[in-house]
Amino acid sequence: MAAPGMELCTVRHCKQEGQVYLQRSLPEALVDAYLGRLQLCRCAPTLESLQSLLAAHVDRVIYENLDLQLRRPLPPLCFEESVKRVAKGRGGYCFLLVDAFAALLCSLGFQVSLHTATCSPVPEPEVKWGDHVVLVVHLPEGPFIADVGLGEGPRWPFKVENASWTEDGFQFAMTSRSGGEWRFDNPVNATGTMTGFAFDFGTSTDGFDEFLRFHDFFWNSKESSYVKGPVFLHRKTTGRGLLSLFACTLRRSHPEVSGGKEILQVATTKEEWFKIVEDVFLMTLDDLDDEEKDRLWDIVQMQHQSFVNVSILDQAVPGGLVEIGAVEPDVAAQQQAEDLMSEMSDKIDASATRQLRGLEPTEALAILTELRHADGIRNPSAFIMSAVKRCNNQGRSSGSRRRDPPRLQQGWDAETEGCRVAPPKACGLIPPESPRRSTTGPHAEEDDGYGGDDYESHSDRRHGNSQDRSRDNRVYGSYDYGSDSDRYGSPSDPRALLDP
Repeated sequence: MAAPGMELCTVRHCKQEGQVYLQRSLPEALVDAYLGRLQLCRCAPTLESLQSLLAAHVDRVIYENLDLQLRRPLPPLCFEESVKRVAKGRGGYCFLLVDAFAALLCSLGFQVSLHTATCSPVPEPEVKWGDHVVLVVHLPEGPFIADVGLGEGPRWPFKVENASWTEDGFQFAMTSRSGGEWRFDNPVNATGTMTGFAFDFGTSTDGFDEFLRFHDFFWNSKESSYVKGPVFLHRKTTGRGLLSLFACTLRRSHPEVSGGKEILQVATTKEEWFKIVEDVFLMTLDDLDDEEKDRLWDIVQMQHQSFVNVSILDQAVPGGLVEIGAVEPDVAAQQQAEDLMSEMSDKIDASATRQLRGLEPTEALAILTELRHADGIRNPSAFIMSAVKRCNNQGRSSGSRRRDPPRLQQGWDAETEGCRVAPPKACGLIPPESPRRSTTGPHAEEDDGYGGDDYESHSDRRHGNSQDRSRDNRVYGSYDYGSDSDRYGSPSDPRALLDP
């Protein structure tokens, strides 16, 4: 289902006929910083190198919407700025990530083209074309899609050809259509809501200007699923599937899991939540100040209570991939309350805002509505504090006001069953396996991707606490992300990929 306003953003076909190669060049320092984020060295423009770059990118550069939920200004689709965003430790959604990755590939000597697409089930609504952009890399072996902007997509480049294949248990397929159009499908994954995308290979664009309206829509529109959905982070790992954080709920998705998903942890404190973001999703969020971090924690707490359970969150996977279905009235109330707080931000101080976000969304909305229509209130913040206190007192006397956030059980015992997932070592990243395909191609046979070193968390290394890891092992488990010698791609030593 298309959201209102999308018809103003639609890009059914790009302006250039055929495949026009993108022309971009980054300063050497930015290339090195980007590769440093991926923990890779400079490489020749080969399929083997592309496999390493894509696998590292979807594992280490997170698909996330934190800045958008914090109502930070719309970032420009300027490739140097997008690269700086990645290099300093942040992620983003499709336009920002593809903008950066395309610039890196061009600077390494790859030939790439950009194509309009839509992430939608079949039949795709005409109005949604342009809500995604597909990056195609042109190699001697043929054209390959290297999509860093899906969140749930493959970790390996896949050829533009009719094929079906399996990658780490996930099944994918590509089908040609008439007029230069292709369809990519996630047929039976049952691990998310990204059913696939269609893209137009017959036209291309030499930049992101054609997608600026959709970029603005996703960032600012109340109808955007990035805005009305929860805070989210996605990381596609090697051999362990998709790690996702929806509001306070950390989840793993993989075909080997019963039902496709398992809950790993529910963060109940600010410290727990930011530790998950740093250890599991590799983001220290040093670019957020203390007030923004407080506000972000307030937002995810409220969303966790509003969405109530994971089945609702599953409907809210962002990215315009699938529109949010029926959600609780609290969600609409939360959005309206946030809009009113933004409207009255010059009258309400930060303390009052935090107090409002600690209420049920319907209560916060009632207070803000009363304030908006009242006359003669000299101190709006004091009015809010008094109203919040009244709500809390009523809740204590009735014993029924506040729902406690669900503390979902881990579903396993770390001591007796082993561990489900763990943060990666800073340099202990295992190589991706080659997917099996039903057609001939350069891909090798699948391997299990298991490494062999002990777990050490990213934050433990950073803060010098590697000697005591018992708490982290209870929370995250002790999955092994490989040894220092096992890097992305083959050969295992990335220096072997250096251009002679």
